[in-house]
Amino acid sequence: EEFLKKMPEYISIWTKKFDHAVRACCWNQAYDACVNNPLDAHRESNFKRLVRAMVDSGALDVLLDMCTQLGMGSSAPLSAMENESDASESIDLYEIASGVLLTYADCDVYDSRATSSYNTNLSDYQGALYALHASQEQWRRAAQSLDLRYVNAEKALSRATGKSGINIQASELRDGLIIHDLVLSACGSANAIELIKDPDYRFIVSGEYGKFSVIQTGNNL
Repeated sequence: EEFLKKMPEYISIWTKKFDHAVRACCWNQAYDACVNNPLDAHRESNFKRLVRAMVDSGALDVLLDMCTQLGMGSSAPLSAMENESDASESIDLYEIASGVLLTYADCDVYDSRATSSYNTNLSDYQGALYALHASQEQWRRAAQSLDLRYVNAEKALSRATGKSGINIQASELRDGLIIHDLVLSACGSANAIELIKDPDYRFIVSGEYGKFSVIQTGNNL
């Protein structure tokens, strides 16, 4: 059996099964294919693709449910969750999803949102990251995700002045989106902090959960 799992053909079967499952939006099957792929590099890459594909396809609610079921470490296929208690390794889907969404959330999305005629179809990775943490009642991390949204908006606003290659209407829309995110993130983070049970932890440190954009010293929140 161990020899079989090392065969390129065996690895290819699970990789192709994953690809087909993602294209068909069969998320449980895609997850199972991730778990059963014996090659660590493929498994890691496929989990990252799975998270992004689910958000891009509008299946964030399904992802949140899966993270609730599988967030703390079972790697057994979903179809066998009730029958098999022993897993080959521990996979924390919540942490995987958090890392993937954090990577895609740390960017300036305002140009594309302001100029695209299909802006409603653009994935909101920042919002998905907040929803992920909120669904797990990880309120400090939820507030931290809004801190990242604030910083991205603040940086985008500072770059908006005299920006070339964008018409007046799109520029006004861009500025409006930025202001909206500044207000949303400030109010949302204040609310999330109040939901932290232990008063001693009702604070955040900008950039605490990763080497991403942070509020620089001297800037006003």
